[in-house]
Amino acid sequence: MRYGCLLFLAAGAFGQTGNPVIRGELQFDDVRDGQDYQIEVADCAGGAPLARAFPTGSNRFEIEGVAPGCKLLRVVSGSDKSVVQETQLFVEGSRTPLTIRVPRREREPSVAGTVSVERLRHPIPHKAAQALTDANRLWRAGRVEEAAAKLRPAVERFPDIWEMRLNLGIIELKLEHFEAAAQNFLKAHQLQPRAAVPAVGAGFALLHLNRIEEAERAAHDAVALQPENQIARALLLRIQSSH
Repeated sequence: MRYGCLLFLAAGAFGQTGNPVIRGELQFDDVRDGQDYQIEVADCAGGAPLARAFPTGSNRFEIEGVAPGCKLLRVVSGSDKSVVQETQLFVEGSRTPLTIRVPRREREPSVAGTVSVERLRHPIPHKAAQALTDANRLWRAGRVEEAAAKLRPAVERFPDIWEMRLNLGIIELKLEHFEAAAQNFLKAHQLQPRAAVPAVGAGFALLHLNRIEEAERAAHDAVALQPENQIARALLLRIQSSH
């Protein structure tokens, strides 16, 4: 079963249809000549790509008509669509463009849908994965309160699955339940200290609670874990400018 994580990264401006437009740029760690790159967008919960785009000569891309919500953005190459970079983002109309850094060739490309070694060793239980899938479906339908009601008891039953904590944190943040959001983001960060996104989410929630020192620590953690994360850097600057 495929499940998605609602990673809190915003991108895009609003297009003529009212839906956000994802804009960004590819940056390469080495020279790439004649590569057949495409950018694909899919829902975090899985399924076929919703849209594709080819980068321009300046390596910029734009994808229109993307419905708000959690999206999986992949840079793929070749006829077999090997994934050379993959990121999840939360599209909600921010005007911050994406910068996607493509690693050196020496690093083997991954295959779409691969799962981390850690998660292979400790798979999410079926009932937890089902709760994530159901919550993501409700989220995409705009039924945020119902998504929260679906996920809260699942998190109580499976309190140490960081992906569930992360999803619930984003839902609580959307509902402006900032204390609950902060608790879930912080717990997700504790459970998965190598992931930047829980720290970013914690920074946003703690800033809303005016817990400035804690918010700054969370943003610093996110930047240290993922220096290229523009949302984390923008959050840190925002926090530092507030005191």
